[in-house]
Amino acid sequence: MNISYYYSLMSPWAYLGSERFYRLKDKYSFNIIHYPLDIIKLFSLSGGEPLAKRSDQRKTYRMMELKRWKEILNIPINFNPKYFPPSDLVKASCMILALDNEEDQNKLAYRLLEFVWKYEKDIGNDDNLKEACIQCSLDGNKLIISQESFFEKYQSHAQLAARRNVFGSPSYVLDDGEVFWGQDRLDLLEKAIQKK
Repeated sequence: MNISYYYSLMSPWAYLGSERFYRLKDKYSFNIIHYPLDIIKLFSLSGGEPLAKRSDQRKTYRMMELKRWKEILNIPINFNPKYFPPSDLVKASCMILALDNEEDQNKLAYRLLEFVWKYEKDIGNDDNLKEACIQCSLDGNKLIISQESFFEKYQSHAQLAARRNVFGSPSYVLDDGEVFWGQDRLDLLEKAIQKK
């Protein structure tokens, strides 16, 4: 079984859901296909709004939810990280795509999310990208060079996501096209996996 994983590296919800999603993978042995994407581009295709353009009510509710989920999950998170949004998401996202091993992709994606939401590091900075790679036992210099050839693939992910009825991060899509949007839908995703 394959699960397509659509997410943005600047999504707090992707960060909050990552560990539980990977635990589901360990439990049920499905394959994760990574689709890091340009969430702003996806919003333009699906009617969403970037955080800065949302109403005050939506921004206030978002913060309430983040605080609730931090307590429920007991996961450290900076609600207003210093480098949000990161200075550049493209390079970091393409580095994930440049990896041909899913386990390495899982590790690097999670570490980069941690860098934004836990450690307040700018993942648009090459030194921070290299540090993340070192922590994941990956060759950062090699990945920074090889990521350049994955730019077009990365740019295509938002349109692909929209065609698959994805409109937010994180979204998990089963082989049959069933979409589960948000880390708070992981229990429902597990129930669907159990039926396969």
